[in-house]
Amino acid sequence: MNLGGLLMSIWLLHVVRAEGDPIPSEMYKKITGGSVKSIADIRRLLQIESVDEEEDIYELSRNGTRSFPRGNSSHSRVVRSLDVEQAQLAQCKTRTEVFEITRNLVDPTNANFLVQPSCVEVQRCSGCCNSRNMKCVPHRVHIRHVKVKKIVIHRTKKNIIQVPIPLEDHVECKCEPVNPAPVRSHHTVNEHRILAGNYYNLGFFWFLSSLICHLQFLIFHECPFILPGCRGTCL
Repeated sequence: MNLGGLLMSIWLLHVVRAEGDPIPSEMYKKITGGSVKSIADIRRLLQIESVDEEEDIYELSRNGTRSFPRGNSSHSRVVRSLDVEQAQLAQCKTRTEVFEITRNLVDPTNANFLVQPSCVEVQRCSGCCNSRNMKCVPHRVHIRHVKVKKIVIHRTKKNIIQVPIPLEDHVECKCEPVNPAPVRSHHTVNEHRILAGNYYNLGFFWFLSSLICHLQFLIFHECPFILPGCRGTCL
C-alpha cells in the first residue's frame, strides 16, 4: 500500500470518528494489513461495516429486546400503537347516509334529463341490537321536501326546472324482534289437492243424483226422496 493511500485512509477514519461512533479495531487491522488500496476500498469497507451493524441490530430486535430503526433500509415500517382500545357496540341510532336521487324519482315519465345534485344526505337508522333476533328499525320518521334541478337538454338549449322531491329522515330508532319466516309444510299442497278433489266428487255426485230424480219424476211421475238431489227436483 502506498503512503498517500495510507494517509488518506487515516484521514477518512478520523473524519468518520468525529462524525459518529468510535471506529472498531477490526477496521484498523484491515487498513494496516494492506487490504485497503484505494478510496473505493475504504468506502466499500465502511458500507460493509454499516450493513453488518444493521443486521446485528435487526437480529437483536427479533430476539425480543429493544428495536432500533434501520436508517438505510429501503423497506417502510408501520408504526403500531401499543394502546389497544376496547371495541364498542355500534348502537341502534340515526346516522348520516348518502341517498341517490334517481331520475325515476324526479320524473318517471321521461328519462331525457339530468338531475343535480345526484345524491343528498339523509338520516337513517342503523346499528346492532343485543341479540341476533332483534333488528334496528325506524320508530319515528320525518318527510321533508327538497328542490333539485331537472336539466333538460334539447339540441343546443338547456332548460332548468326546479322539482321538489320528498325525502324520508329517520328521527328515532328502536330494536324490534325479527319476524321468523313461516315454515311451510310439504304436505300443504297435497292437502289442498285432496280437498279440492273431494269437493269435485261431492258436486258430481249431487248433479248425478239430481239428474236421476228428474228423469224418474218425468217418467213415473213420482219423486222418491232417497237421493240427496231429489228434494230440490220434486219441489
